[in-house]
Amino acid sequence: MLSRMKADNGFLYEDLSKRIIGCFYKVHDQLINYLKATGIKVGLLVNFGERMEFKRRVF
Repeated sequence: MLSRMKADNGFLYEDLSKRIIGCFYKVHDQLINYLKATGIKVGLLVNFGERMEFKRRVF
């Protein structure tokens, strides 16, 4: 399982290309931790699975 943080044009995102996420909602806590650690106020969780969905979280 490989995961790394990337910064691009002022956005911080995690490359999940080599990680399998069994449940979309399990990563919610990790997003909140990233927001706290970086000082970024808004984060998006995006799932491009069978049904595309997203959640917007503000810390």
